[in-house]
Formats: sequence, C-alpha cells, structure tokens
Amino acid sequence: MSGRGAEALELLDDLQRSPWTGSQARAGIELARALTGEPDNTSDPADVHPVDRQLTPEDRFDASAFPVPLIIRTAFERGEFSAALRLTELAERLGVKTVPMLTVASWVEGGRTEQAHAFAGLDLQVPSKVARRLAHHLESPEEQGGVLLRDRSGQPIGTASADDLKLAGHVHPEIVPRAVTAAASYHRPAGSLRLTLDLELSEAAFQAFGRYRGSIVIVEPQTGEILAAVSDRRTWRQGGTAAFEQLREPASIAKLITTTAARRAGYVPDSELRRMYCRGHESYSGQMLYCPVIVGRLRGLDRAMATSCNVAFANLGVRVGREGMLAEFRRYGFDSNDTPFAGARIVQARGDDRQLADLSIGLEATEITPLHAAMLAATVANDGVMSQPRLVAAEDGRLGLHPRSIPTAPGRRVIEPEWVPELRQAMEAVVQGGTAQRVWPPQSFPVAMKTGTASDPRYGFHVNYIGYGPTTNPRLAFCVRITDRPTSNKVRYAARQVTYQLLRNLGRIAERRGWTDEPEQYSTDRPSTIRLAQQTSGRERATGRPVAAR
Repeated sequence: MSGRGAEALELLDDLQRSPWTGSQARAGIELARALTGEPDNTSDPADVHPVDRQLTPEDRFDASAFPVPLIIRTAFERGEFSAALRLTELAERLGVKTVPMLTVASWVEGGRTEQAHAFAGLDLQVPSKVARRLAHHLESPEEQGGVLLRDRSGQPIGTASADDLKLAGHVHPEIVPRAVTAAASYHRPAGSLRLTLDLELSEAAFQAFGRYRGSIVIVEPQTGEILAAVSDRRTWRQGGTAAFEQLREPASIAKLITTTAARRAGYVPDSELRRMYCRGHESYSGQMLYCPVIVGRLRGLDRAMATSCNVAFANLGVRVGREGMLAEFRRYGFDSNDTPFAGARIVQARGDDRQLADLSIGLEATEITPLHAAMLAATVANDGVMSQPRLVAAEDGRLGLHPRSIPTAPGRRVIEPEWVPELRQAMEAVVQGGTAQRVWPPQSFPVAMKTGTASDPRYGFHVNYIGYGPTTNPRLAFCVRITDRPTSNKVRYAARQVTYQLLRNLGRIAERRGWTDEPEQYSTDRPSTIRLAQQTSGRERATGRPVAAR
C-alpha cells in the first residue's frame, strides 16, 4: 500500500513457486504489476501454469491475503488513477469485490468522461468527500469543459477557458480576478487549479465597500499568496483587474520607503526626526510644501509616522538624495518586471528638490497598484522579505482531491532585519493614536497600518490604507484603496468606513480561525499616545492636488 510495487515484485518472485504460498504470491505479483503498470503475465490469471506443479483453476490465485479494496483506495488517494483502474480490473477478474464509486472517480480524473457519465445515476451511498465531489461533478454540465477553479480550501469557484470565465452560482464575479483566465491557460493540462484565493476573506472584503468605489487586496506575507483581490461593482464593470492594474500615487505609504532609504544612507530616522520641528509648511527650491497638520516638535519616528508629517519625510528624502531615494524605490519593486504582477513604477525620476520632496512622500513621481501597496505592508510583516505574489497554489484533478503544490518562488530581502522593529512600532503608532486611530474597530484583531491620501485631476481623490495583522503573528497584509471622491475629507471618510468594516469582518474570521493570539489588544478607551494637531483648512492646491499625503 506504500506504492513500492517494484520491490514487492522482487520479493514475491521467489515465493510464487512455493506449494504453500505460491497462489498468494502469484496474486500479489499481479497486483504489484497492476500497481506499477508493468505488463501482465497473461490476459487472464487463471491461464497461468506454475513451474512446480499443476494447480486447479480455483487455487492458482489466492488474493485473500491482500486488502485489495484498500490498495485500490490508496492508489486513488495517491493520485495514481491509471493504477487504480488496473487494480480494479484485476480485482474483478480475481473475483474480489471493488468500490464502483472509486472506479467512476478514476475515470473522471483520467479524462474518461463518457464512461463516467454512463454512471451518472450511480447510487453513491457512501457519505464521503469523494462521493460528494463525484455527484456534484456528474450533475454539473458547466464543469465538463475548461479548467475547473477552486479556492485554496477546495471550494468550487467556476470554470475558465481561453477567454471565458464561468462562475459557480454562489460566487460574486467581483471577487474573482479576471487574471485567472491567463493562469488557467498556462496550466491547461491540469484538470483543475487550486487558486490562492480565500472565498471567505474575499467575500468579507467585497461586503466592506458598501456604496463606495475602490479595490481591496489581502495577501499572505510569508508566501505572497493573494487571498483576496476584489473591487466594487462599478469598478469591476470597467474591465480588467483593478487590484492588479490600477496605478495611482502611493501617497504617504511611501514614507515607509523613505524611512529605510534614510537607514541605508547611514541616518537613524528616529534621531533625525527628534531634532525636527514642523510648522505646517516648508520651502524646497523656492516652492512651498504643506502638511495637513501643524505637528510642532516631531519627537521621533513614531510621532512623524502617526501624524504623517510631510515636512519630516521630505526633509529625510532630501538628505538621502535623489539617487539613494530612486534606488530604494527600485529595491521595493518599482520599475521591475520580474514578477507576473509588476505593479509599481517611477514616472518622474528627475527634478529639483521640491520634486525630490514629493517623491519622498509618495506624490507626483511614482504610481502603485493596490496589490503592490499590500506587498509593502507584507514586507514589513515578513521581517523585511518581499515575497513574490502568486494566484495559483496547486494543480489538481477534476474532483479537486489531489492538489499538487506549485513551489513558492523565493522572496527578496528588502529591509534589513534590524530595521523591521522600528517600522512595525511606527505603523502601530498610526493605529494607536495617528491617522488610522478611527479606522481600527473595537474587539477586532490588532493591526498595524499606514495611510496615504492623494488626488489626480483625471480621477479625483483616492487613498491607500495598508496594514497587517495580527501584529505579533501576522497572518495577512492588506491594502484598501478608495477612489473617485471629490475632496480629501470625503475620500478619507469613505476610507475609514470601508476599512473599519473590513477589519470588523476580518476580526470575526480571525476569531473563528484562532488568529487572535495576541495577549493585549488595543483599546479605544485609553488616552491617545499621540495628539494630532488641529487640521488646517484652505491649503489644497489650486490645481485640486492635496497638500498632504496623510
């Protein structure tokens, strides 16, 4: 039953001549040959004449010593469908009872669909996963063509062909990236694919949108597996996969990149920022850059990140210099085509110090997709290693019972391990008393976040809210992008509503799955550790651009 048929043949060869064990050994030899695919000695075991003596047809083959039905089941469970069918045929010739359900299931997995459908009315009385999957397959004509798609737990999603995607009735189209059709074409020889998508997480993300527009991406930090990539209905109707393709300014989430660029240049960001004072504005190359708040004395990295002070990170970026900043963005995957989901680019590499200041706070000079934004948070959660995003976890048979995992591509070291704790602490400060304080719902699993707000005259205002959780043992990282709002206040309000609902949904799932293993959760009742200054008004640029990327 271990599948070592060749070794069994060698051991049984000498025993077949024994007058006491010969009949059992010959039955074992035929079973081993059926298991390994070696040619039978004869078309009928009863025609075999042993060397030593003539045996009656009744005792030439004795399979009673072998649990033949269990051997057939084991071959099926190992995904050896041809062997299971050969063993079944031999068992019938030996007069051993078999399991018709496994025969039909092996036909389905081996592509012999016509034979399988002749048994569509088969009474599958055994209450097993095989029986349920087989009954569903035989009764579902939509599963007969294309590549079947399942989520990471094996739940059916639909069927993908060259340019068509037919979803199961219970699956919202907005939660399945259109990019799965390309993946299905690449893996076409497989009977079905296990996608990395988690239908429960995807549905939780989709339900969080309410009446607002945007995309939400959830990834597993350690593997890069895309657990959810959803958009609201209006965005989905525009075509493509916005979560993978929609490029917008990163805004203040780029301040994480500026922090590590300063580290790489030899600065200690916390010490540098402690000496800075924010008056709400600063001039670079004769042009004014504004902050959304007047922070005053910055007191270190945590306060600067929590308040999302533009002046603080613009100053850091100018000190690092243009080449250092550009190199750091590229380290995070900007302008890279190394992955199938390349989703960040530098659109303006040159300019004066004001342009460098904008680059350092995520405005004007760069663009990023929601997926790539989620990967920024995932990199911090994964101790500084950026995993390669992927959408397909395994190839599988038609019934989805035998997943063959596709190896995970190695990640890249982006952040030095000793820098990760200060970034995590700064992102936790954003939730505890910063720009994401009103985003995190009570009684949810603890998260660390960074927020960013920007605008484009073509599309209106948008936000990127990224984060990961639970904080002590990150299971997922996410990006919430809200788009198409007329003002910064309205887009932030929408983002808070959507992110709050998302985290509330994720908290319920986390509790059911046992993810809430952090001993101390944040409390909204305790006083804020970081006081935000009063937001100034009337500072949005005449062009409609925001003055700050909070």
